[in-house]
This record gives sequence, structure tokens and C-alpha cells, in this order.
Amino acid sequence: MIKIGINGANGKMGQEIRQLIPEFSNCQLVYSRSKNIGSLQELCLSSDVILDFSSIEGSMEILGAAITNNRKLLIGTTGFSDEQHRVILEASKKIPILQTANTSFGIALLNILVKKAAATLIGYDVEIIEKHHVSKKDSPSGTALMLKRNIADSSCDIKFESIRGNDVTFEHQVNFSNQAERIGLIHKAETRRVFAQGAIKAAIWLFRCNSAGLYNMEDVLREVM
Repeated sequence: MIKIGINGANGKMGQEIRQLIPEFSNCQLVYSRSKNIGSLQELCLSSDVILDFSSIEGSMEILGAAITNNRKLLIGTTGFSDEQHRVILEASKKIPILQTANTSFGIALLNILVKKAAATLIGYDVEIIEKHHVSKKDSPSGTALMLKRNIADSSCDIKFESIRGNDVTFEHQVNFSNQAERIGLIHKAETRRVFAQGAIKAAIWLFRCNSAGLYNMEDVLREVM
């Protein structure tokens, strides 16, 4: 039985994961923490794997506690500074850390396809369009910025478009174009459940991971699929 703890348990992702964990026979939710409600130490001591969907400050707190207690950690929070990314990278030399802006396997595949397209379509213009509900805080989304990083090493010119609406689900589209043609790659998710499923499957993968390092959902995808 894999003991899973959640940091940021009352957020939208935290709530979705809490509801879904009972459907996995090999997983057990052992501790939930939200903001300052709950102990970092108890969260670490009771859990095999910690899923963090809290805040930048909350992620930095649980990162330090995970190192102290030698716990495996999935960081799903976004918006970190370059210095905070460096702190996470240094921490991954001590414990297994999976850091991702999106826990969907579909987005993991989209990342792979976008990298291949950018490496092939040299000199093409790139447009990243992301659509979310009106309550989405960050714009562009963390996923859109992750997609941009996969293209950044190419010579492509990258533009963003962020759309917010009441009836919008979760959608990311990457278009490569020149004067003669246009190639589009798109991912749509109709429910947050797909992200919760990916997070729990990533927790199972992390539980089996015995090497310190910084991992992502593409590492999980290659093994699970």
C-alpha cells in the first residue's frame, strides 16, 4: 500500500485527488495539509510520497521538510522564480522529485511532439493558445510556459494567446506556421479528473523510483505507456 500525503489539499487539484485516491487499490490517503492547517512534519512522517499542489511558499516549505525526512515529492505548483527552480534542482540531488506544470499524460505526449516539431520545423513561427476558466490565476498558464520551454532552443518566434471564459475547459494548442503551411497540435481536457489521475499514477511511479533526480511526466509516460 502506497501512503500518499497532499500539501494543498483544499485547493481544486487537492480536492480532486482526495476524491479519486479510493479508486486506486494500492494507494491510501494518509495525511492532508492545507495552508497552515496541518503539520509539515506529520505530513512527511506519515507519507511515502507527497503531492504538492499548494503555493510557491507552500512548495518551498514542503521541499525543505521532504529533504529532512527523505521523502519523495511531486511538485505541481507553478510560478517559481529562476532562483527557486535552482533550489528545486539542488534538492533533487538528494531525493526523487517530479516537477511538472501539468500531470496529464496527454500533455506529456504533447510536450514530446512539440519538441520534435520545433527541432524539425526550423524557422517556423509558433503560436501557443491556451484556454481556461475565468478563475485561472496565471496567464499564460504554467503549461503554456512549459510548452514554450520545449521550443525555446529552436529558432522559432513564439507568440502567446490566453483566453478565459465561463464555459471554457482546459485547452492548449501549439501552431507552427510559415507562409505556405500551418501545423497544429492540440490537447483538450474536459475535466480536472484527468489531471488527478495523472498525479496519482505519477505518485505510484515515484514510489518505485529509487534514485534521486529531477523528473517530469514524460519520464512517467515512457514507463506507464
